[in-house]
Amino acid sequence: MLSAHARQGFTLIELMVTLAVLATLTTLATPSFMRWLANAQTRAMADELQNGLKLAQAEALRLQRQTLFFRSAVVACDDRAQPDSAGTHWVIRTIPLLADEAARIVQCGALNGASTNVLVDGPVALCFNSIGRPVANPAPGVDGLQCVVPNNGRLQFDASNAKGDRALRVTVSVGGGIRMCDPSRERSVAPEGCE
Repeated sequence: MLSAHARQGFTLIELMVTLAVLATLTTLATPSFMRWLANAQTRAMADELQNGLKLAQAEALRLQRQTLFFRSAVVACDDRAQPDSAGTHWVIRTIPLLADEAARIVQCGALNGASTNVLVDGPVALCFNSIGRPVANPAPGVDGLQCVVPNNGRLQFDASNAKGDRALRVTVSVGGGIRMCDPSRERSVAPEGCE
């Protein structure tokens, strides 16, 4: 049989000390967890942006015609979707070959990491030609939209989060290569770095 002292369990002081230690550890871990969460949101948005661009490029190759990728604030996957630099959704459309042909929406998606803290800086739209390379031209069917290719031959989208400490960049080369990289690292030192 157990003695009376062995059956008592924890004392109030032992429980209070345990709770104080737990509260201290939680307080110390919260900023790191919040930073990790913000970085995960940035990564999710950059991944979704990269996947959308690769899908637009694949559709251009599959359909053997120009496609248009753009960011939109409208959730709908129809003609209501218009280019928006602060858009949290993306749309892929075909570019009509003939003047009387209508643009066809191929696919739409959401930038999963999108939140009020995650920002994407870069072109609103990107056109791929029939061999999957970025091309500069007006985007028929979308008023005032111009697809551009910069002089250095590389388009870039920078994703960052005000509450995080890691930004990511999605680049599209003039040859059609789409790559995500870390702008805080050099490619010569780390493979995930940007040039």
